[in-house]
Formats: sequence, C-alpha cells, structure tokens
Amino acid sequence: MQGTHDAATNPSGYRSELDGFRAIAVCAVLLYHLGVEWIPGGFTGVDVFFVLSGYLITGLLRRELAAETFRYRTFILRRIRRLSPALLFLCAVTSVIAVCLLLPRHLVAHADAIWVQPLALQNIHYLIDGEYFEGSASKTLLHTWSLGVEEQFYLLWPIVMVLLSRYSRRIAIASTVALLLLSFAANLVLMPLSPKAAFFLLPSRAWELATGGLLALVHEGREQSLPSENRARALASLGVGGLVASFCCLDKTMPFPGWIAVLPVAATTALLMALSSGVPTVRRALCLRPVVYVGQISYALYLWHWPIIAIARLEGLAPHEPRTALLIGALSFVLAAASHRWVESPIRQKRVLAGDGQLLCLEHDPGRGEGWPLREAIG
Repeated sequence: MQGTHDAATNPSGYRSELDGFRAIAVCAVLLYHLGVEWIPGGFTGVDVFFVLSGYLITGLLRRELAAETFRYRTFILRRIRRLSPALLFLCAVTSVIAVCLLLPRHLVAHADAIWVQPLALQNIHYLIDGEYFEGSASKTLLHTWSLGVEEQFYLLWPIVMVLLSRYSRRIAIASTVALLLLSFAANLVLMPLSPKAAFFLLPSRAWELATGGLLALVHEGREQSLPSENRARALASLGVGGLVASFCCLDKTMPFPGWIAVLPVAATTALLMALSSGVPTVRRALCLRPVVYVGQISYALYLWHWPIIAIARLEGLAPHEPRTALLIGALSFVLAAASHRWVESPIRQKRVLAGDGQLLCLEHDPGRGEGWPLREAIG
C-alpha cells in the first residue's frame, strides 16, 4: 500500500518509483534509436510516457479541484516551467549546429521545425513533413512530435476535468471511459486510411493518456480500489512481461499504434496498479537511486539523444556501431544531466525567471521553444 499512501501523505505527491518507471521508458527509446537489435520495439517507451503523464496529471488535477485550489493559468504555467527551459536550450544549441553542418535545404527544414515548437504543433508539422524516418538524419527535432501530443493534451484535459468535477466520481469514470473509447476508435479508423495520422495526431493518441487518467480516477477510492497482495503480484508479473514483450517483440514494420499499442498501454497500466499496492520487489528495483536519477533527467535525456544521433549520421557515423553507440549514449547522459541541473531545475524551482511575466516574455519569443500560444490560452 506504500505507493498510494506516499502520494497521499506527501504534499507534492512525489513517488520515486514512478521516476524509476520513466527511466525504463526513456532507456527503451534511447536503445531503440541507437539500433540495439534486441529491443526493436523500444519506441513503445513513448507510449509508456503517455500513460504515466495521463496518470500523474489527472491525479494532480483531481486533488487541486477537490481542494478548490485549481487555476488553469497556474496549471499551464507549471507545464511551461516543466517543459520549456530544456527545449528552448535544445533549440538554441541545435540551431547553431544546424548552421554549421546542414545543407541549405536541410537548414530550411530545421527552421520550419523550430518555429512550430512554440505553437505546440510539432506532431502536425512532422505529419505533413513525411514518413517518420524519411531523411531523419537532418531532422534534429523529429522526436519532439510526442511533445506536441502532450502539450495539446495538457491544454484540453484540465477543461474536461473541470467539467467532470461537477459530477460524481462514477460519472467522471464513465465519461473518461467513453472519451477513451472514442479516441481508440479514431485510432482504429485512421490506421487503414492514414497510418501517419494515427501515429502523430492527438485524437488517435489521447486514449493512451486517458488510460492513465482513468486509472488515477479509479485510485481516488484508494483502499476500495487497490488490488489484494496476490492480485498485485499477478499484475506486476503481467506488467513486466507485457513491457518486455513490447520492447523485444514489436518492431517498426508492424502497423502502429492500432491494436498493437494496447500491449504497452495495458502493461504500463497493470504495473501502475501493482505499484500502487506496493509490490516490494518491483518497487525496490524502481526506487534504486541510479534508476530514480535517470528518471529525473528522463525528459532532458529524451530531448538530447535524438539530435546527437542525427548529427552523428550527418558526420558519417553509424549510431548502431558499439563504440559510436556508447559515445552517443554517454554524451546524451552528460548533456541531459547538465541541462537538468543548470537549465531545467533553476527555472522550474523559480531560482531563475521567478516571475510569471518574465517566463511569459521568454515564451513569447517565436522560434525559441514551446508554449508560446499558451499565453493566449491563459489570458
């Protein structure tokens, strides 16, 4: 029971095992992009992130709504502080490198990718731009499509939660299930029509985030909704097995998301349910200090690893070769740690740009990061 009680008694709601979960997800993505053969489905780490994000954000929103402390403007500003600093820094660094290394046509493409960042339209940009890996060596910001999906979700989901807060928890759960099923249906309908659209767009991806949100709603009942110890162990086994199968058995030749995405989403949900009941072995593994630290820098690590891989390819290196992969991995971790410590954390903790006005002025500068249109949304 420790996991849920930690969240309930800790004012920040922090649960270290969830950072450990993030570490597993980001390492899967990193190894996949490095071409590690035994993890051909590592791209599903993004789906794990989606479920975790939906779970944590929904829990936060419901707690604030219950305490009558929720403010949309404050929520959005927190998202900006969480997501923007590292992305702004990444955009600046990659722009300098792009000027030095990219051919003119690739430089124009990079500039186009930069200006969509503050509009939270990265996923739509890359949907229009072509296939995911077509010309990927010159697309240093290709991976930010997933940020577009999350940012769009963060703009809309609080409104849904505010509307549902007027009704009972049972109605909120039923409504979330309905929204989840509608999104999943959109995913299935789009797959034969346009697999790219199903992959990149929020309507066909929202069910993954909503699955995490649904679990957060279910967990509001705490003791009533938590599985027994034996059931929690079974869920943990199913979750771990499902994630291993997702990472090791799926590959990019399979139609995705479609029905296949149910596997990583269900596995993540099962493991979250087990962790909320406190399965000691799994929880201890995820709470190991190095694992938790990787989870804490996972956002920065996700941001930095792909541009380094793209630049390595531009320089004629093969990221899948062991020495190159080790070098890219090490450099990714170093830059992520530095970015987290000296860029991300100071702004998030308001040691730098403490005033909201300063933060919004930074966001307003077009071409320098994400979140600029949120200023209009929050008034």
